[in-house]
Amino acid sequence: MGNKPNIKGFNLEGVKVKFTFQTIKVNQKLQTTNTKIYACSSAIGGCKPSNIAKYKASFALKNRLFFLF
Repeated sequence: MGNKPNIKGFNLEGVKVKFTFQTIKVNQKLQTTNTKIYACSSAIGGCKPSNIAKYKASFALKNRLFFLF
């Protein structure tokens, strides 16, 4: 089972973001294949999903605000 990305209605194909039914492809900075779009997920085993999601969201936000290139 596990978590799945909530991608319905986001038109990811139209903005050139690669994804599958289980995941959205991201790099180490949590950028998608469209580098102007970031994604984060709580689908990591062994940790509380809400804590992981908060951490990843703050990580993506910091990357977007402070590492623009």
